[in-house]
Amino acid sequence: LEKMPLLIWGNIPEKELDWIFDKLPSTGLAVITVVDSPGQASLIWQRYM
Repeated sequence: LEKMPLLIWGNIPEKELDWIFDKLPSTGLAVITVVDSPGQASLIWQRYM
């Protein structure tokens, strides 16, 4: 990710989000989740940001 950024976009299950944020470095990483509601977006934001 230092030489080429990575964009992950979609309806990402919680288990996969856990893996992404635990295993991948934050530098060069962009994660855009597709959610069904503002409440779901809020939960994801609170957990990972």
